[in-house]
Amino acid sequence: MNTSAKKFQFPNSLVIVFAMMILAAALTHVIPAGQYDLITGTKLLDPATYHAIPQQGVSPWGLVDAVFSGMARPVPSSCSPFSWAATFRCSSPATPWTPS
Repeated sequence: MNTSAKKFQFPNSLVIVFAMMILAAALTHVIPAGQYDLITGTKLLDPATYHAIPQQGVSPWGLVDAVFSGMARPVPSSCSPFSWAATFRCSSPATPWTPS
């Protein structure tokens, strides 16, 4: 009798990201849509002006399209996590960069 238990293997990170995208798209159909008006002359929201707007959930094709449009749009270098990682990881010439 073999009693070796199968160890839990953590899923690939892309599977986790894809599952979170599907969950977020599904929640656009569940969470009620609404918005606030701005206070005149400022960029502040007026908390007393909340009103519901028509629900605009994300379709399955919209989810696929969002992936490709997100890859096609350029990201400013100051917002890219890769540029920050490269800046802080490679800034010292005394320690060469090695993958973790």
